[in-house]
Amino acid sequence: MINLSDPAPCIPKLSVADIVSDDPNGDPKQYETEFNFIQKYGRHFNPASLPPTIPAGPMKDCLANAAQLALAVSELIYVEGIGRLFCGRNFLPFYHAWCCDQKGNVLDRTWTKPERIRIEYFGVPFKTQFLKHFVQNQRNPCQLITPKCISYMESLHQREWLHPLF
Repeated sequence: MINLSDPAPCIPKLSVADIVSDDPNGDPKQYETEFNFIQKYGRHFNPASLPPTIPAGPMKDCLANAAQLALAVSELIYVEGIGRLFCGRNFLPFYHAWCCDQKGNVLDRTWTKPERIRIEYFGVPFKTQFLKHFVQNQRNPCQLITPKCISYMESLHQREWLHPLF
């Protein structure tokens, strides 16, 4: 059994290319702020199967899927970061959002079958109140790890936005 909570030595470390992968025309320098933020405040999360009591959400809608779940279930934590799907010796990194429980176990309404493919999650856990503030102001879920949001978060104390999961 492979323990995915600790990256294996054969798994490449995160790089700015992990964020750029969703944007084939993207300039890596354009994403350095987001990457540095994820590296600074992020942590690994444990992949887990979605419980049958939680419905799957639409593919390619991870921000909304995770935000809706975090706002509906107060015990869960909203997370944004990098999700990497492993296929043999190759991996496909994506900017991704998911929820986790208090132990760091992932509840992902978008990628619902982690037992079928190896997945690694590395991201930043946010306080629900902070997420709620952005959802109310945007009227829909939005990406929190952007240069504008990062600048705002850095003007606050981390206890106002970073979930004390650590």
